[in-house]
Amino acid sequence: MSRRSRMGWWSLVVLLAAAAFAGWSVFYVDQSRTQQQTAVGQLKTVQDYAQTIQTFRVQPNRVADREMQLTLLARLVEHAADEAGIDRQALDRIWPQPARRIRDTPYLRKSTQLVIRGVTLPQAVTFLHQLTHAGDQSLSLDSLRLSAARGSEWSSQTPETWTVEATVSELLYQPLATDTQVAQQN
Repeated sequence: MSRRSRMGWWSLVVLLAAAAFAGWSVFYVDQSRTQQQTAVGQLKTVQDYAQTIQTFRVQPNRVADREMQLTLLARLVEHAADEAGIDRQALDRIWPQPARRIRDTPYLRKSTQLVIRGVTLPQAVTFLHQLTHAGDQSLSLDSLRLSAARGSEWSSQTPETWTVEATVSELLYQPLATDTQVAQQN
């Protein structure tokens, strides 16, 4: 074989290797593009799910769906008292108020006044923390008044005790009449 024919064969081998490499590269890029498109679709799906979850977490209760009933609230208060080590006899008053609309919004605030007598400060803090962080309920502490125990409630033999007057509330969603009419038209 002459030098020229060997060069021709080597050129052909190099050309075939380059063509094979180019074909493999095109296949690899196409496969990567397909995987990238699949990943983008999955990312979009996950973002949609995350948005839905966030909406459900943030969305207040609907009045028609879950207005907190007195028995449920009483159970939450009793559970918080148990967790704080407060005797149920100390729960002097659980007084639910009517729900009130917040300005011109579709939101209502349903408040409940609580009075607890003869508790220590650590018990009061634990009680209020347990009550406002109870499961999926959206109770918030609106007002708090502490007063020192007087008369028969106070004794030099017992730790310093307090009377706790607190107002907790739940945010409810109830569309305005115009919101309901617009929703029904759509």
